[in-house]
Amino acid sequence: MITLDVIMPDWDGWTVLNKLKADAELAEIPVIMVTIVDNEAMGLDLGASSYLVKPVDRERLATLIEKHRAMRFSTVGKPGVPPANWPPKSQKSSRKLEPVGPRRD
Repeated sequence: MITLDVIMPDWDGWTVLNKLKADAELAEIPVIMVTIVDNEAMGLDLGASSYLVKPVDRERLATLIEKHRAMRFSTVGKPGVPPANWPPKSQKSSRKLEPVGPRRD
């Protein structure tokens, strides 16, 4: 599970979310957007699992985290869903997202 803000120093959250969902290895990871940007429709359209506008109610965030955690555990062992320990550490990707375009300092 990933919590992601829209406003970040190098890449905006929309770009990060787009890249996550375009990557077959990462696309199924639930992303909870947590941001001051009030654009839930865009977040959900880009593939976010949930969208919260700051300031965030802790109870609501905890509920969403537990919901996604429970969904993950309920799918382990089902066809098309890898177990939590897959891939083995020796086969895990070490790829990192790299910035595109000019860097804002």
